[in-house]
Amino acid sequence: MKKVQLALITGAGAVATTPAFAHTGPHMFEGFLSGFVHPFMGLDHMAAMLAVGTWAAFVGTQAKRSLPLAFVLTMVVGALLALSAFSLPVVEAGIASSVLVLGLLLSFSIKLQTSVAAGL
Repeated sequence: MKKVQLALITGAGAVATTPAFAHTGPHMFEGFLSGFVHPFMGLDHMAAMLAVGTWAAFVGTQAKRSLPLAFVLTMVVGALLALSAFSLPVVEAGIASSVLVLGLLLSFSIKLQTSVAAGL
């Protein structure tokens, strides 16, 4: 029952938030340092990184390396797409959804194969 309550609280928190719009607009990359520091200063990225690391430790030994690496590579791909002026729709919703999904995976103690988890 405790896991269901945690999932409901997490869902309510996700619904009650407003987007930060930190990943859109002409000010997105004002320079290399700004783009490099953003994942460490943005609360959405920090929440996702902590969730990925915690979930990786829970999933198993091989996942401890591959899940954080997959997360960082995905952020690099996103940054390269943004630098190439490729516009991704609903970026903020995607980031919020990923934090929500990671939180639910942790809340319900879901273990997946490392390859599936890294793809997710």
